[in-house]
Amino acid sequence: MKQNLRFLFAISAIVLLFGCANEIDVASVYKDIPLIYGKLSAIDTVHYIRIQKGFLSNNTSAYVMAKYRDSIYYKENELEVNLVDTKTNKKYVLERVDGKDYGLVKDTGDFYSDNNILYRFVAKLTPFNTYTISCRNLVNQTAFSATTNLIGEFNFRSPNISPNATTPPIIFFTKQDSIWSDVSFSITTAISSEDFSSNIAGIDIQMFYEEWNPSTPSNITTKSITWNAYPLSNMIVNSNNYEMKVKGASFFSAFSDIEVNPNLVRRLLQKTKVKIRIINKDYAVFLATSQAQSSSISSDEALPVYTNVTNGRGILQ
Repeated sequence: MKQNLRFLFAISAIVLLFGCANEIDVASVYKDIPLIYGKLSAIDTVHYIRIQKGFLSNNTSAYVMAKYRDSIYYKENELEVNLVDTKTNKKYVLERVDGKDYGLVKDTGDFYSDNNILYRFVAKLTPFNTYTISCRNLVNQTAFSATTNLIGEFNFRSPNISPNATTPPIIFFTKQDSIWSDVSFSITTAISSEDFSSNIAGIDIQMFYEEWNPSTPSNITTKSITWNAYPLSNMIVNSNNYEMKVKGASFFSAFSDIEVNPNLVRRLLQKTKVKIRIINKDYAVFLATSQAQSSSISSDEALPVYTNVTNGRGILQ
């Protein structure tokens, strides 16, 4: 009996082995996949959103399809696109335009670029409100959408300078007992109930300096170098006040590649600009996901898919 069972198992295994297909169909009949990419701003009054199609086909090369306008763009009057303020239910209708008419020319490359189809609306949006892009395909009656929270304005608390002051604030990099002190920056937001701690993407410190050769001192050029002080060493949140610190010693590491031979070049520091980058929560998650994947043992594999578009792909922030 056991021998018969072994024989039956062997025959079944052979049938399964030769019955399996050795080809995998990784594509299907062409279908478009809605894409939304856009950034809403509380400062701007004119907004442009990129809404177009991804595609998949087992009949035509993607490089060939990308060259055709209809492969990536929806046709005139094919989409109904609205932006809705979910707090007030106020609705804005987006107009389909060619970005070239507004100075927004699409870069040439693998994709069709004679036109740059965008969806445009004019409005002053409200900080801290949540907005939804709602799209309906009028041909097949399908819908897709994306929702994001709007980042509000903030002001520097430290280092800060009054508008009429003649002396700019000074950032000190000091050393005590062989240890470099951290450098503090702080901001305040308009609404104390909003938590910005997960939205701060980093601090950019841009140093401007004049440079000249000792043999030709009148030939002066102005240059700059930017130090991306991220990640932050720590952050203290007190209501709507945010204090961030960066490592003072990392300042010198950031500028260590500059030529320092005084016989070849002389430099004089002119001014410093500090920019704090704040992004919305969805984009922060997208960046964190991508960064985590790229630094893992699977960094040579495809990046993880993160999207805040329902029934589509993309990022609205």
